[in-house]
Amino acid sequence: METQVIIIDDNQYMSKLISYALEDAGFDRHTHFSSVEAFRKAGYEPRPDCLIIDHSLPGLSGTEFTQMVRDGETILPCDITIILCIFDPDEDLVKNARDAGATELCAKPLSPLNLVKKLQMALERPRDFVDCVRYKGPDRRRKKRAQAVPDRRDKKRPMSQNDIDALLKETAD
Repeated sequence: METQVIIIDDNQYMSKLISYALEDAGFDRHTHFSSVEAFRKAGYEPRPDCLIIDHSLPGLSGTEFTQMVRDGETILPCDITIILCIFDPDEDLVKNARDAGATELCAKPLSPLNLVKKLQMALERPRDFVDCVRYKGPDRRRKKRAQAVPDRRDKKRPMSQNDIDALLKETAD
């Protein structure tokens, strides 16, 4: 694939893991930087089609850099695909990354297959880009809403897989 991917992660082993996963999936054009500052000093070269950024970077965090890109404070296009990787994510980190405009989020330790799937989906089926006063980034709604919403007030809602997993986790503790 001709997609240029920039990996920004201060952990060289994680960068290697991401590089191998990208190569296995056919993404042969990728470059690694250990910090946002190193990428900036390189003049944002090579020009990326996608960024894979660690949240916990020295200096400027991946989430802060995502916000800068979305706000037009860099020479990168505001609508570039940004995958933010977060070690031990909690609800606040996930919401902050989402609100900063991350295209996708991956929990660390990374599943290489999951990362590649998220990258392929983001590139092949990009969501509409929202540019308004309070938010700039991919549309946060992931599913298209049906025109007519059925009345479900009197019916029990089926549990999603996440609901089931959460319930099983509560009962296991």
